[in-house]
Amino acid sequence: MVKRTGKAGRPKTLTRELERAVRRAYRQTGSLTAAARLLNEQGIAGAQGGRWHPVSVRRIVQGNYVDKSRAKSGA
Repeated sequence: MVKRTGKAGRPKTLTRELERAVRRAYRQTGSLTAAARLLNEQGIAGAQGGRWHPVSVRRIVQGNYVDKSRAKSGA
């Protein structure tokens, strides 16, 4: 899992491991808010390196997360 370090260069992509952690937190808690809280309490940094919010968990659980680092430019 990705832990917050407070340093520059934090991960800005959604790894498989991070996606699994989010889905696992949601299954364990049954709530978007509780899953976000759990991820933050565990020190797991979000895909952009920050804190988790319920909407961020929802995007991943519903499969609506867009990894901007992999998106094609000039489409």
